[in-house]
Amino acid sequence: MAEQLVDRADIEGVTCATGGSLFNDQDCTITEGLSDYTANLDQIDLRLGYLFNPKSNFNAYLSWRYRDRNGAGIEEGHSLLSFGIEMSLFDRYEDF
Repeated sequence: MAEQLVDRADIEGVTCATGGSLFNDQDCTITEGLSDYTANLDQIDLRLGYLFNPKSNFNAYLSWRYRDRNGAGIEEGHSLLSFGIEMSLFDRYEDF
């Protein structure tokens, strides 16, 4: 679980250059009420695989990733399912 600080411009619609513009007098520093701008990020990764040939490292895998972000007025959840095959064709050791 990670805690993120959401940009003030995303929530209040305030145009704010946090990169340090010399010509911008808008103060982007938030000192009180940080709980209104804090979001929690949860991530779950699950990967299952099967090794067909250990010599060439040929394997197939199925992977699932879920990310959930809530707080600061944002409720999001994303899921990603992926699959594939991997193989090491050449074993070259050139570290003398």
